[in-house]
Amino acid sequence: MESRLAATTPDAGARLPGYDEFGQYRMTDEDRAALWPVKPPRPQTAGRPGSDELFSQLDELRALHVEKTAAYGSDRSAFENVEASERCGVEPWRRALCDLSDCVVRMQGYAKGNATVDWENALADAAMWALIARIMLRREASGAR
Repeated sequence: MESRLAATTPDAGARLPGYDEFGQYRMTDEDRAALWPVKPPRPQTAGRPGSDELFSQLDELRALHVEKTAAYGSDRSAFENVEASERCGVEPWRRALCDLSDCVVRMQGYAKGNATVDWENALADAAMWALIARIMLRREASGAR
């Protein structure tokens, strides 16, 4: 079965399967299974409440990374869209920090009663941008690019 990941973003007015009204691709469980067929083993949680929920969230973030890098990354780098900021004189970690800040602003809107804010998306994006900033800072500190 062919994955829908090969589809391109639809033109104005066109809707391809898997794309929402904003042209954002929404990965299905089937797509996730095709890209990431085996889940990593989970560490022993020793029955601590909340650990399984946290690991489930981390699994969702892993799938989100696969989804986003299919759309924005390249064969050269999963973070090519972030690293491109260097061509404008902005360190990639600063670019990631700006996007993280955008997520915080979205959540501030939600906290003030803006019911149109997609808090699930804003918080998932914030977690991803925080991790990307961490990766970029570690690369910079180690001299790796």
